[in-house]
Order: sequence, then structure tokens, then C-alpha cells
Amino acid sequence: MRSNEPTVHDIHTAIHRIKGKLPLLAMVASKKIRVNRRPGRGSTSAPTPVNLTALDLLDQLRTLARMLARAAHLNPKPTTATAALYDLLDDERVCHTLADRCDTARIMRLLDQAYAHVQHLAEPDPAHRYVGVCPWCSYAVWIPEEHEGEWRCDMCRRPVPLDQVMAAHELRLLTSGVVGTAAELAMLLQSCGYRKARRKTICEWRRRGRLEPIADGEQGPVYTLASVLQLLR
Repeated sequence: MRSNEPTVHDIHTAIHRIKGKLPLLAMVASKKIRVNRRPGRGSTSAPTPVNLTALDLLDQLRTLARMLARAAHLNPKPTTATAALYDLLDDERVCHTLADRCDTARIMRLLDQAYAHVQHLAEPDPAHRYVGVCPWCSYAVWIPEEHEGEWRCDMCRRPVPLDQVMAAHELRLLTSGVVGTAAELAMLLQSCGYRKARRKTICEWRRRGRLEPIADGEQGPVYTLASVLQLLR
């Protein structure tokens, strides 16, 4: 191995830190909202995905884990959970196998990018935004905020038609059925690149009669994502 290539320790550390973030990421992606509906509508509690970016990131981490498992000559079942895949990869012998490959630099780049995306979700980076998934391999696409022109997927390296990807992602948001408080929806939309989405803005729309909540939740009024997004467009 050349001195400038990633070491076994580098790869093992990168896998282990992603593994450590999986429980928190899963909680964000499957957050439950308990809503007390307006008079006459009853009450309900249901698992409502309030962060589609987190769901897509979990899919990205699963795709990466399966690619690494194949590279390490492991043969997990197709139904193996993402956390179990990272348990398999978080092993010194497996990391030795990965470090002995000729594409360790690419492996390390993908691991570093994936961890950076997890960090961006926890602490949004105004310099980057999530725009959707690659139409070729379904890997998550994150681009610099001011990016213009062509883009290539981090995983498959094929050209990504950004206009189509962003349009498809917006349609997915509109039809997702997601609901949440002003703060939750603002956070979700900001993670999807809608920088103008603010809790105060959503509350102001309600005050002006432009937006109606569908229910009263434990944390405040609950709105549909589609209604907020339509006002942002």
C-alpha cells in the first residue's frame, strides 16, 4: 500500500463513526407526531416521516454498506438491515480486506462523503443542499449551494440531470402526506434546499390566514408539508 492511501485504521474509523450515527438517523427519519385533531375529528398517533432527507440518507448508507460488503467478499442476505450490515463491516479483518484493494481511495472518499452528509443533516451546512436521488443508482445527491452546470453522482459517476432530479424531489415532497409543526417542516424544507423556509414565516402565514393547520399537536399547530411548500414555490 502506498503511503498516501487510506490505512486499515482510517477505513475502520470511518465505518465505525457512520455506524454510531445510525440510531439517531433512524429516529429522525421515523419521528412520531401525536396530533389532537380539531373538534369533531378525534385524536390519532401515527408514525409520520417528517424528514425525507433522513430517509434517503439511510437508503444511501445502505447502498454504500452493500457495496462495501461485496468489495470485502461478504455475502449478506438482501434483507439484512442497514445496522446489521455496518456491524459486519465494523471488523478489523473486513477492513484489512478493504484496505488491500486497489480502490481504497474511492472507498474512503465515499465513506467521508456519507459521514459529511449525516453531519449536514444534524447541523445544516448553508454551503450545500440536498436535491434528490440519482436516477441511475438512487444514491443521494448533495450539491454546493451556488452550483451551476453538470453534476456527476458520487456513487455511479454518471451525469445527473439536476433539473429532473429536483423536479422529481419536489413532486415527492408535495405528494408525501408529511405533516408537522412549523419548526419541523421548516427544518425539513431547509434540509431539502428551501432556504427561505422559516418557522416564523410559517407562523406568519397562519396569522394572515394564508395557511390553516390541520390539527393541534403536542408541540403546537400541525400543518401539511404540501400546503407550506406551495406557498414557498
